[in-house]
Amino acid sequence: MTNDILFAETELLKYCGFDLEMESPYQYLDAFFEKNKEYGIMQIIAKNLLNDSFRLNICLFYEPVILALAAVNSAAKLVQHTMAEHWFASMGDIKMQDIDEASLQLQDYFKL
Repeated sequence: MTNDILFAETELLKYCGFDLEMESPYQYLDAFFEKNKEYGIMQIIAKNLLNDSFRLNICLFYEPVILALAAVNSAAKLVQHTMAEHWFASMGDIKMQDIDEASLQLQDYFKL
């Protein structure tokens, strides 16, 4: 019965033209730590935050690169490391305000 419901929901969404494709933030996380290799523990924490963030609606409100950098920023705060803004700038034309907003949402949800 459950499979029938899922099938019907899928068909209904297709009929309505619903198409949700999400780009993964992991490529941006990997690219950031490729440039900053000395932060191994932060990479593990940031990846765990990203894994858990897919259970939240935050992934619908921010671009994948913002989510990846927000996870890095939150991981840095967790290990009490100050991140320089120019490190984030190496990832492209990103507004620090967006990273801070997404970081605050992650930290609030996970009680960091």
